[in-house]
Amino acid sequence: MENYKEQALRFLKSNHLAAVGTISKNGEPHVATLLYLMDDDFNFYFITHRYTRKCNNLEGNNKVGIAITSDANGPETVQIQGESEILANNSKEFVDRLNEWMDASTSYYGSFLKVTSAEFWIFKVKTNWLRYMTVKEGGEEYHQIIPGDRF
Repeated sequence: MENYKEQALRFLKSNHLAAVGTISKNGEPHVATLLYLMDDDFNFYFITHRYTRKCNNLEGNNKVGIAITSDANGPETVQIQGESEILANNSKEFVDRLNEWMDASTSYYGSFLKVTSAEFWIFKVKTNWLRYMTVKEGGEEYHQIIPGDRF
């Protein structure tokens, strides 16, 4: 029997680009692509400049929707819903980990990501709903990894 929770976690840790959706204080949606890190408990971490729309949105509404997709090994997608919090005391560790990953990456993500400035905020998203999708020979397969209360 396949362990889809382990597969989803491996997929999330092997990718680092995600589309993150937030909602403004006026109810307007905003989606941005960004770099992320994932821990073993399905907590999602990202960094953003202090004066971005997503940062302003998260100050007023901490709900987040996230999508990560890849077709490198056949189509795979993870959809996440969660609640964010600002991490003020773990910033150096996160920045060091992100910069270490970027140094080893063969992809280009822009020099602005060599971050050391206090103008960048780090967010942790506690995942409360997660669905993993793969495509196999019979079509799409959906696996509810973290149940949450709705689909």
